[in-house]
Amino acid sequence: MMLFRLSHQPHVLCLGLFLCTACAAAPPQIQHYVLETRAKPSVQSSVISAAADKVGAALVVVGPVNLAEYLDQPSLVMQQGGHTFHVAQYHVWAEDLSRALTRALVHDLDRQDTPYRFEDRADQHSATAVRHIRLRIDQFHPTDQSQVVLAGQYWIYQKKELLARHSFALQTPLQENGYPHAVDSMRHIVQQLAAQLAEALR
Repeated sequence: MMLFRLSHQPHVLCLGLFLCTACAAAPPQIQHYVLETRAKPSVQSSVISAAADKVGAALVVVGPVNLAEYLDQPSLVMQQGGHTFHVAQYHVWAEDLSRALTRALVHDLDRQDTPYRFEDRADQHSATAVRHIRLRIDQFHPTDQSQVVLAGQYWIYQKKELLARHSFALQTPLQENGYPHAVDSMRHIVQQLAAQLAEALR
């Protein structure tokens, strides 16, 4: 498992060599991750109720979410220093990351206090949408400084008219080592972006 803080202590290096030797005998299994997680039943019920309250509300379409080229691939990545990225060989997304991000944003936006309902099926709904949000994601990954970062730009359109364009740069600290916790933190930071988008729509 990748650690997000590196140590140069001799005993840590020895342990790393031991683990690498063990890995050589038995390669680690590939771990698959999903960005979206199912809410607890009580929370899920409240989300369904909130969505039902918005039936008939004005529609906002979310997407496409375009990824930087180094993010647009199955493996998770970790930033090491200013210009170096580690591509995880055994830690991969279980689905297309752009699609997963779009769905997570729609889910989180529907939970925000706005007069809108949100969909991600742009081809089917563009004609009836009152707003359209497009995004470009330049950074979405953990770092060796024990942080998760999410940065990029979004555009808000009314039909073909550009209403707003904003850059965003969000970060949240990592409390634990390893990719499972990093993915949990990545999911949390998407919620922060959804809150920012909701504020821009008000």
